[in-house]
Formats: sequence, C-alpha cells, structure tokens
Amino acid sequence: MRQPTYAVYWTDEPRGRRYAGQIALRGDYAELSGSGPNGRRSFYRLFFDEIASARYERGQLAVRRRTAPTIHVGSLDGPGALKELADRMRAALAAA
Repeated sequence: MRQPTYAVYWTDEPRGRRYAGQIALRGDYAELSGSGPNGRRSFYRLFFDEIASARYERGQLAVRRRTAPTIHVGSLDGPGALKELADRMRAALAAA
C-alpha cells in the first residue's frame, strides 16, 4: 500500500529558514523534501530511533530529535492533515 504524503513547511532550527515541500512516513523514517529561500533544495531522513518525541502543539508538529535541533512542521494541506500526520508519526515511533 502506498503511503500518503503531506504538503508541509518546516524550519530546522530556531528562527531558521523556512522550507516548503512534503513529508512522507516510510518503514523506519520520515522523509522531508522540498525547497527553501532562493530555491535551495532540502532533504532530510529522520530515522524514528533518532526521534525523541513528536508532539502536535499550537498548530505545528514539533519533532524533537535526540542529538539535533527540533524540527517544527506546519501544514499546507487541508484541515486535520497535520493532526493525522502527528498521530501516524507517534504510532510509528511507538513501533520502532
């Protein structure tokens, strides 16, 4: 079964650059891909065993990594998409 992707924006550091693209949950990682200011491409593989927590708070998904800055993810999709993503990510983390 094909996993859904979500249209999102994210920042990878406090007051950092904002990127827009998509996130998809794969077998043992979440994959962020998109572009930022001036068309700069960005690609992250966030392995679930490197993620301390994923919390939906104040309209964003905060992905706290064990050894790197927290990534804040916001939705560019329809209503409820980010909450769905947060629930799916927490389930994947629990299974990891």
